[in-house]
Amino acid sequence: MMNQVKSLQRILFAGIVFSILAACSQRIILASDHWAVKAKEVPDHFMVGRTNGFSMTAPEADGDCRSPMIDPRDSTKITLFRSFEGRGDYEVPKDMYGVEKGHILRLDCVTGRVIGIFKK
Repeated sequence: MMNQVKSLQRILFAGIVFSILAACSQRIILASDHWAVKAKEVPDHFMVGRTNGFSMTAPEADGDCRSPMIDPRDSTKITLFRSFEGRGDYEVPKDMYGVEKGHILRLDCVTGRVIGIFKK
């Protein structure tokens, strides 16, 4: 009987530890679009680019975030940092679109339109 209690305690303890570790791994909390800082001098929308070259296609309505995205005005490439719920956070070249170090540019992946600037 005592061995069964100890075994049950070990299982319970392992479950608690697993739950805590799982919660810690889900710690990334992404800011709501309402907290966006307005970006500067952005295109009407970004286009989907190819990794080797500057050919472009329109974003697709499937909601997948593509990388790289390209500014159709001057072929500036931006690279996907992370994505969630049809939104993509992109790293941009230094001093572009008003994005400072430690920040990203968020796009709507269906339209390629800019949502705003957020901290990484």
